[in-house]
Amino acid sequence: MKNPRVSIVMPVYNSEVFVGDAVKSILDQTYRDFELIIVDDASTDASLEIISGFDDDRIRIFENDKNRGIVYSRNRGLAQIRGEFYAPFDSDDVARKDKFEKQVEYLDHHPDVALVGSWARLINHKGRLYKKHWKLDAKPELIPSILLFRNYFVHSSIVVRKNTFRHLQYQPGMDVVEDYKFCADISFNHQVANYPAYLIDYRIHQHSAMRINNQRLFEQDIKIYRYLFDFLDMTLSDTDLNCIFAMKESTRINDMMHLQHIHDFLIRILTQNKQLAFLDHRQLQKAVANRWLKACYLAKRHPVKATEKLISSPLTRLLLKA
Repeated sequence: MKNPRVSIVMPVYNSEVFVGDAVKSILDQTYRDFELIIVDDASTDASLEIISGFDDDRIRIFENDKNRGIVYSRNRGLAQIRGEFYAPFDSDDVARKDKFEKQVEYLDHHPDVALVGSWARLINHKGRLYKKHWKLDAKPELIPSILLFRNYFVHSSIVVRKNTFRHLQYQPGMDVVEDYKFCADISFNHQVANYPAYLIDYRIHQHSAMRINNQRLFEQDIKIYRYLFDFLDMTLSDTDLNCIFAMKESTRINDMMHLQHIHDFLIRILTQNKQLAFLDHRQLQKAVANRWLKACYLAKRHPVKATEKLISSPLTRLLLKA
């Protein structure tokens, strides 16, 4: 029996409310050449019973001996894949019927692309659409620079060539941001893209990553940003981190000194990259200029001073060249 082309890995923990819809959305795909590897992380609800109720020989179920967390479960699933492509998929999300058909076709026609994600619609716990959605339409060459500031991939959306990450795993101790690091590591070394269509519905509910304990998320964000900026040989101070979080969270900037700190931090990023040639410098200039424009907008409580700073900054000239 030949191996499937696509290996889908779904970690599951106490997801009885959603996992049935997630699995069904995979089994109903127009693309059929896949295996679905499900790793149950010692669920205490009916998740395992629901999963076991699906009669499909493409499903392979693995049970952890105890609750070990998302990173362990993702890595256990990774160790079992047999396909040419790896596709993580969370147990509370829903795939559009043609997701894998479109993405496998895209990868077949773009052999230099190692990872392809997609746009995502947002749904609530009942499956109803939010008005907000994620149209991740930046050009592929700009994505590595964007990843320095924010995760630009929805993890359930991605499909990755197995031969691009033979020795790559999810990082223990980076739960919550393990997906961000995984995608960044690939993006910094290979071509990546987002397919221009809404191929998944990303569910937001009380236990989803967007609703977890704020302190825990903050601590994990610090870890990932320290990791990312180490590529530029930059040790982040508390002030630097505050600059990143202000731009990431769209926090209103009430202090013009804070805007100056952001400006200086962005200049340092460009200076370091020019010396190290880590990222495509022209693309990084575009990403930095966009961050600067956003920061000036966030300082709208001081419109005159913010506008003066915007006009006088060399970062604004980069925006005009983009």
